[in-house]
Amino acid sequence: MGKYSRYIIASDESIKKGKLYSYFFGGCLVKESEYDKINDLLNMYKTSLGFNEIKRSKITRLNAPEYIKILDLFFTFVKSGQIKVRIMYAPNNELNHFRHGQDEIYCKFYYTFLKLAFSIFYAKENIVLRLILDELPESPTVRTNFKNGLVKNFYKISQNNNSKVVIYKNRIQEANSKEHTILQCVDIIIGVIEFYLNHSGEPQTIKGVAKLKIFNHIYENYIKYFIPNFSFLKSTGYFNCYKSWLAPYKHLVFRKIKAPGLTT
Repeated sequence: MGKYSRYIIASDESIKKGKLYSYFFGGCLVKESEYDKINDLLNMYKTSLGFNEIKRSKITRLNAPEYIKILDLFFTFVKSGQIKVRIMYAPNNELNHFRHGQDEIYCKFYYTFLKLAFSIFYAKENIVLRLILDELPESPTVRTNFKNGLVKNFYKISQNNNSKVVIYKNRIQEANSKEHTILQCVDIIIGVIEFYLNHSGEPQTIKGVAKLKIFNHIYENYIKYFIPNFSFLKSTGYFNCYKSWLAPYKHLVFRKIKAPGLTT
């Protein structure tokens, strides 16, 4: 079998149908040997700030500054290269050609996110992958088929790639995000980005103002830091190269006009 590196992708999703953008997915890739240590540090800091769990639905005017503090710690690991973050979403006007049911589209997008967003097949190393997914909002049959498809398709792709990526079904975990502060940070990031893209032009409630405050902090201090010429309207470069595998932070914006590395 040869030498394989071990990585974890922890991922979460937001709304299936938004006002302007839909199917938001976010995830982070971490070496398996470092995951528990990073998660424990984030969890201890979160607890010291008085939180049991952080969620986008629990953001308020009063706790927004503490949410920002936790995200600042999270992004220190992104800057150090210990965490790689990927975000994916689809403009609604790119979805008109889909004739499948919403659940089937959701699974197709989730598969596309896991296959493409981290450029994992361009890693120049062989990888055994563990997936920690927030609980999937689907029926048991849909979830089982989705996991079986991941294992089968990653195996097929690996046969034609220099980098082999292996997923075993017993290493696909549906986790309660309460146990994974890394997942909670992903939830906040995709939550405030989704809110900005779908609701920033509307009259704001107090909670909406708090979400935009967190979004602006992430955008000004981190997104623009990693991607100086960033645009929410297009993907952050191509995803079919080794350089993309190394990138600490990227956005994948789905387009039905397919570019290299953006096939479903």
